[in-house]
Amino acid sequence: VTCGTPRYAAPLAGQKQWLMIGDSITGGCMSNGLPTVAAGHDVQVTHSPGNAANVWWGAHCLDKWLGNASRWDVITFQFGLHDLALDNEVFICAPRCC
Repeated sequence: VTCGTPRYAAPLAGQKQWLMIGDSITGGCMSNGLPTVAAGHDVQVTHSPGNAANVWWGAHCLDKWLGNASRWDVITFQFGLHDLALDNEVFICAPRCC
């Protein structure tokens, strides 16, 4: 797991901006119609790069994923499954990445 490099689409004029940060559950929301439904309510939904894994990665990558934080009207977080099922996903700071 890495933080990835956000390459978010440009904000659409007149639409509220929603950033979803999370694991495969939020990824599934993105691929199963949520952006289309939200667009019908003038909301543009964007997902953080890749799979956000667990709260350890969330804490490490949050600033990078937010980018210009003033863009976002709503930010949601979902890390539950990785925290419950994969207790070995701990970010260990090594000289090459910190």
